[in-house]
Amino acid sequence: MALADAEALLRNENGIATVVSILRKRFGDNAQTGKSIREQHAHTTSYVPNQAPDLVVFADSVEDVQEVVRLCAEWQVPVIPFGTGTSLEGHVNAPAGGISVDLSRMNRILKVYSEDLNVVVEPGVTRKQLNEYLRDVSGAKISAKDFRTFHGSALALAYLAGVEAHSESARKRAVAAAMRQVSAFLRNTPAVARSSYVHPLVVESFEAGILDRSLLRAPYRKGLNDSETGLMRLLEDAQ
Repeated sequence: MALADAEALLRNENGIATVVSILRKRFGDNAQTGKSIREQHAHTTSYVPNQAPDLVVFADSVEDVQEVVRLCAEWQVPVIPFGTGTSLEGHVNAPAGGISVDLSRMNRILKVYSEDLNVVVEPGVTRKQLNEYLRDVSGAKISAKDFRTFHGSALALAYLAGVEAHSESARKRAVAAAMRQVSAFLRNTPAVARSSYVHPLVVESFEAGILDRSLLRAPYRKGLNDSETGLMRLLEDAQ
């Protein structure tokens, strides 16, 4: 990517002006046009320049977000979601101007499904906040990574249990394919998925030829699907 690729795009000046005016009236102090705030919502540590939005709206609810999106869609104005600002490579930039929707105030943890290791959260919830909450409600040293590892391991098991690999090279290809699937689900890389988010017993059992689809049989554990039930069986059998 060249620096020229980061140049500002064509702006919809009339649409932006109209949307900014409407949103400032609607959201009051929760709609900010100050230069410093706008630049904070377009930061980058790369060679890509800061391309600030025209307005920052601090959303407090799903309805706030929906209202901004509907209005921007009507006037064909770009919308840039902003979480905690961890992007370092210009992902929150506004090369064609537009509205930045700051979601940091939407930070409620809505529901924890302990039986199937799922959590419903608002987009402003941080990893640290979620981990602290899980430890408080469970009384155990548990974190969001445990949830991700459980699901990553179950996904890898479901894939590998259906593969017939009769050679070492075939097994390697199957494991690589499983890690690609897990990494796509978890939004990381295959290397990270294998080293941190798939229980080693899943891969070891597959390589030893003892991982098969019988682990996925019914009946399933309460709150768990076939692959999650299979993972629990595999782990329990190894104890």
